[in-house]
Amino acid sequence: MSRGLGDVYKRQALILHFSFSIVFSFIFVVLSQIWSGISLGEGALYGIIIWFLWHILLMPITRTVPQPWKQPFSEHFSEFFGHIVWAWSIAAVSFYMIATHYSDVLSLF
Repeated sequence: MSRGLGDVYKRQALILHFSFSIVFSFIFVVLSQIWSGISLGEGALYGIIIWFLWHILLMPITRTVPQPWKQPFSEHFSEFFGHIVWAWSIAAVSFYMIATHYSDVLSLF
């Protein structure tokens, strides 16, 4: 059975989202060790910044998605709160890891 082009795009989108999540999670944890302000709201601020940079600025500029005013409100609503929950979960895990390592910071190596 041959796979259609849509399956290839779905797989690439999945890989892109997981890669994005891993890379920007790592960046958040490192940044929060250097500047605690980025973890304001248990990571909510970071989620909002990432949402704004990617979904409002970069993706429309690269024409990956339509301009923000041409997107439905439900898309912005979903992505905005999705990024907050995503960043909050990263913060929760990193705070737990710091607490269980009995240290003020996570060692990277």
